[in-house]
Amino acid sequence: MGEVWLATYDGPGGFHRQVVLKTVRPDLAERADLVDTLLREAALAARLSHPNLVQIFDLDCVDGTYFFAMEYVAGRTLTAVLQQAAAISATVAPWFLASVVASTCDGLHHAHELVDERGQPLHLVHGDVTPSNIMVATSGHVVLLDLGIGAAGIGAEADPGVLDDRLQSMAPERIQGAACDVRCDVYALGVILYRGLTGCAPYTATDEYDLIQQIAAGPPPPPSDRRPLLPAALERICRTAMAHDPAQRHADAAALSADLRDWLRARGEQPTSGDLARYVARLFREDASGVPLATDVVKPPTGSPRRYC
Repeated sequence: MGEVWLATYDGPGGFHRQVVLKTVRPDLAERADLVDTLLREAALAARLSHPNLVQIFDLDCVDGTYFFAMEYVAGRTLTAVLQQAAAISATVAPWFLASVVASTCDGLHHAHELVDERGQPLHLVHGDVTPSNIMVATSGHVVLLDLGIGAAGIGAEADPGVLDDRLQSMAPERIQGAACDVRCDVYALGVILYRGLTGCAPYTATDEYDLIQQIAAGPPPPPSDRRPLLPAALERICRTAMAHDPAQRHADAAALSADLRDWLRARGEQPTSGDLARYVARLFREDASGVPLATDVVKPPTGSPRRYC
């Protein structure tokens, strides 16, 4: 939707803070419908305050250029984590994936529950929950980006990889033109689980039209078809979140989070933010021979797909 800049805000008394500025492309700023959506949804997002949601500080327009000022989160996107795992012929540890998605659920549920001044639900839906919008900070804290501003990119040209991410994450009912509620975001989280567990996107298509047709037609192959020996309970959670019929999915992000945390507890695992931070640090660090130091990165079975398809 535009360009992203690292900037500093300097104030009185030596006040200094790093922020991110996202500027809106001029061609999009000329479209009144997108600008109206942008302003409305950004105003809603600015009202949100949750540790797992990026904070928006300001929305303004200078010399015809709209921009957002938002919290700067140093770290790695989940896309980068998945790509690094693929680069070393590994898949991401299930406990790490479950913890990251559960934390993302917590932030999303807070947004989904937003009400107006009269206490009426606002039915806010992110609509662009993809690995590139989930950040694992250097502290191990999980932050969901771009809530309320992803809609500005609809109908615009996009990088093919980003566009494919968005299409893969799009719920069947949204593709079919039906109403989209919080379960569309639940579906997108299920897609993230699927990708993390298998190292592969749910659908393999020849082009965008083929991909859309496949999503509308029915669910993808079970994750265990792509990677045998997956934890059965975690696969069940993934398939429930991605159910083709919205009524068969988790009712909301809180239910998905609870399911994932129950699975972690049943395994005797309760990862902290420090655990997540150390995992990512090890994943991106290799010794002189090129061997990754991440001993808890799970190697896929021989012959199973490992790269994003």
